[in-house]
Amino acid sequence: MSRGFIDQKSTLLYNVVATAATDGTFYKYIDFRNGSTLGQQLTIAGAGTVTLTVEATMGDYLNEADAASKATWVDVSTTVLGAATKTANYIGYLEVGYTFVRYKIVVASSTATTAYSLWVNITRY
Repeated sequence: MSRGFIDQKSTLLYNVVATAATDGTFYKYIDFRNGSTLGQQLTIAGAGTVTLTVEATMGDYLNEADAASKATWVDVSTTVLGAATKTANYIGYLEVGYTFVRYKIVVASSTATTAYSLWVNITRY
């Protein structure tokens, strides 16, 4: 049976996984132009500390690499995550108007068991 409509949305799914994560600061850049909803899930396992913050820009850049090198990033963690940082398993969903989003992952006191997975889901209409 046909529902009589065409679904005009598209969904992009990004995954950042680190097993046996090492100490350091890591960034994941997401092109959010024309995006309307942003969902994210952080899963942390093992010993060590994994801290997630989110930064964004509303600037007009060509792509993620252009934004990474030219943007002035603003911390939007409280808006996007509901807190200044996340250090435990987390899932969230939000409608935002940013053009590019940068996830900042800081790993400290890592061991061979330190692991994390970050899933980012963008829906575009």
